[in-house]
Amino acid sequence: MSAAGFAGQAVAAQDADERYGLAQAAPPLWPGAGRQVGQFQPQQVERIELASLEILERTGTHVLSPEAMDLLEQFVDKHGGSERAAEALILLANEYFRKNELDRAEKYYRRYIDKFSHDPVFTFNAYNGLGGVYEEKGDYKKAGEIYERYLKKYKDSTFTPMMLLNAGKAYYLAGDKDAARRNFEAITENFQDSREKQEAAFFLEMLN
Repeated sequence: MSAAGFAGQAVAAQDADERYGLAQAAPPLWPGAGRQVGQFQPQQVERIELASLEILERTGTHVLSPEAMDLLEQFVDKHGGSERAAEALILLANEYFRKNELDRAEKYYRRYIDKFSHDPVFTFNAYNGLGGVYEEKGDYKKAGEIYERYLKKYKDSTFTPMMLLNAGKAYYLAGDKDAARRNFEAITENFQDSREKQEAAFFLEMLN
């Protein structure tokens, strides 16, 4: 896109904070001529898609407005296999979880898990969030199974101690002492330098 084109985008984006409920401190839109966003170039997308991509560029710690959520939902429905759709799915799921709209959060976490697995942080976020959904619903056994599913699929993950602790606590709340002990002992035996060891040891004492 030409410099003039980006200037036009900047003018069009000046009221984005008001339109999409984003903070003024958000980063500038499209920083760099010809920058590719996912598999799309800005000039190749429709207005609705451009607005959705703008939201992804500008989000961070910001809370999304209902209008922004609607745009992102339309984007993932149309471009569900794109790299930016992966980011949007996590963004939507996390926001619905924050709002305690658990069924919608579950929907988008599952959509991410079914289609994507390449990003270690997003993937951890999806499994951790999905387990959290079941915990909030009171289905602690199912939550533990979700955490263990992640552990079986991503055995060398940096997040293994955290997910073992999550699984152990979920099974503990479900009343499955054997499953809880299995996960807590995996931490104390294999991750002795982890931050989770002390808490795992505490629960093991309670189980004994």
